[in-house]
Amino acid sequence: MTITVAATNDSPTGVTFSPNSVDENVSNGALLTTLSTTDIEPSDTFIYTLKAHNVHGVDNDKVEIVGDKVYLKSGVSIDRESAANLKIYVESRDAANNTTEEAITIGINNINDNNVIFVATPIMQIIA
Repeated sequence: MTITVAATNDSPTGVTFSPNSVDENVSNGALLTTLSTTDIEPSDTFIYTLKAHNVHGVDNDKVEIVGDKVYLKSGVSIDRESAANLKIYVESRDAANNTTEEAITIGINNINDNNVIFVATPIMQIIA
């Protein structure tokens, strides 16, 4: 008796991203993060898409995915005073159509966005 074990393409097990935060007030189209997928097959390739989710995908409309990169959409701004993070929901699909989904939270860094104002004042000199 011979038992043959056929290789199968296993499902990916998770999506990670780096960096995990971005400065507020970045320009339209700015790169926010890069996605990668955990999969037992090291040569697998992946297609990333945004998925609707009522909790984790609330900011899907602010970003777009091109390849493995997540960009801020044109015309969209992010401000730390308005929100502490962006919440998106991503699906990763491998070459065999196996999928995994991941909730991703990208932190928004607060930066000093106030202009520095210098005020010139007269200097008084007392001569004795």
